[in-house]
Amino acid sequence: MNSSSPRPPRLTRRSLARLLAGLGIALVAAGAVFAAYRLTYKDVTLEIGGRAQRVESRARTVGDLLAERSVVLAPGDMVSPAHDTPLVQGMRIAIRRAHVVVIEADGEVRRVLTQAVHPLDILREQGVAVGVYDVVRVDGHDYWRETLERTPWDVPPMSLYVMRSATLHVRDNGRTRIVQTTQRDVAGALDEAGIELYLADGVEPGFHTLVEDGMAVTLRRSKPVTIEVDGRSFSTRATGLTVGDVLEAVGVAPVGADTTEPPLEARFEAGMTIRVVRVVEQLEVEAEPVPFTTVARPDFSLPLGEQRVVTPGVMGERVRQVRARYAGAELIERIPITDDITIRPQPELIAYGVRPG
Repeated sequence: MNSSSPRPPRLTRRSLARLLAGLGIALVAAGAVFAAYRLTYKDVTLEIGGRAQRVESRARTVGDLLAERSVVLAPGDMVSPAHDTPLVQGMRIAIRRAHVVVIEADGEVRRVLTQAVHPLDILREQGVAVGVYDVVRVDGHDYWRETLERTPWDVPPMSLYVMRSATLHVRDNGRTRIVQTTQRDVAGALDEAGIELYLADGVEPGFHTLVEDGMAVTLRRSKPVTIEVDGRSFSTRATGLTVGDVLEAVGVAPVGADTTEPPLEARFEAGMTIRVVRVVEQLEVEAEPVPFTTVARPDFSLPLGEQRVVTPGVMGERVRQVRARYAGAELIERIPITDDITIRPQPELIAYGVRPG
């Protein structure tokens, strides 16, 4: 009895054809399914902060795509098109990130998020008006409003400081000038306006007074003057109505009985020469000799016509104390105080002959 294993069925040409046909149908079906599946994907461009990338997604809306891609939006960020816009093939989705700007204006500091780039647009968006003469400090640099209006802006600023303009009424030599300024004090406002001042010029209110809108500022212009005093002459500038005001301002005021030319009450004029005459009083002591007298006596021991000195005379001395007043180098008054003979003169005794020869 033959025990042989069964033979596998032979694959006929017809069976192979059927098998290949079945595989082909399966591949076509799989391809159709894959193609149908691929048709559910959309090829879109996602731009975030200016950087774009192509992505494929089956998301239904823009919002679904952002959630799928884990894109987090901060307050102030903008998405175009809107979240609920259906996603379609070839769509471009742009996300513009908001940036932080610190704004200081009218005594208030605020931190805002904005899409605006130009400083004036940012301020306008926040309801901060900028006047014609106001200055905006953008990241440390100052700009007039007119300058900002004609300057394009590409990079968003980090800080904006609005310096409000104040109107000053500056009175100078009888004329009033309107000055617009953003400076804090009077000195800065006058300097910004190009108003030149001498060191001796006066300002009311003072240089360090804080500026207020509508403030009136009066300039007291100094005038050239020449001062002659104590043997020297110097030229300077001063303010004042009278000669006395000028001398007080320059620190050369008369003392005691001093006099001035012109007088202290004379009106001060530009280019004037003022002479200060120092009046000095001093005690002077004067000594002068007092002549002695001569006494003659007859002497019978001497022949007639002869004489001899018996006792020589001695001069005396007179001492006077006088109060002398000088105006500069000129003596203007002498007042005697004492007049004493401190040494009395001794008379001279002469003998003359009377004896007949």
